[in-house]
Amino acid sequence: MELISRSVGREVTYRQLPINGLGPEAERALTDERGLWHADIAALRERHPGLLDFRPWLREGGTEQIRALFT
Repeated sequence: MELISRSVGREVTYRQLPINGLGPEAERALTDERGLWHADIAALRERHPGLLDFRPWLREGGTEQIRALFT
């Protein structure tokens, strides 16, 4: 959260939410053994060579996308 806070110029905190309050699709995605939370980064980079790491993503527009969530 520190990197995001510095990037957007305001404190951003983390709050864990109970999984059972996210809805059935999110619950399934996060609890299923084959859930969406698994990512094969090497395969993604092969399919999407321009895929950015988090810091470059923030520099390339991610910061503005996060800031928009606060307005």
